[in-house]
This record gives sequence, C-alpha cells and structure tokens, in this order.
Amino acid sequence: MKVRFNMNIPTEEEICKSLEVDNTNEGIIIKVECKQNNMDVYIETHTIGSLKNALDDLFANFSVGEDVLKIAKDE
Repeated sequence: MKVRFNMNIPTEEEICKSLEVDNTNEGIIIKVECKQNNMDVYIETHTIGSLKNALDDLFANFSVGEDVLKIAKDE
C-alpha cells in the first residue's frame, strides 16, 4: 500500500528553505519546494502511521521556524 499526501502552505521563504529534507529513511519520500512564499509538501509512505510521524515532525519544525524568524525580525 502507498499513502500519498500533498499540501500547500503560505509561509516565508526562510522557513520553507529550512524545512527542505536532505535525507529520509528507506520507503518514505518527502519533497519540500519553495515557490513565491508558498511551501509545497509531498509525502509518500507505506503506512498511515509513518505519514502521521512525518507530518508531526514537519509541523513541529515549522512552528520552531516561525518562532526563530519572529525573534530575528524583532532584533
């Protein structure tokens, strides 16, 4: 079985670039592309559980990226 997920999130390019994936485990594909203040995310896995884990990690890192960018802009 293959589980595929695609989404587009409006965000700053700095956050999007920081979330680009440079390595993944065997059997999972995660592609992050930055286009005009939008982040396109494509995830392909073999189980819903691994999709959930990938999304949990992505959103946790996204939240941290937003916090860091806000701090950097405030200084």
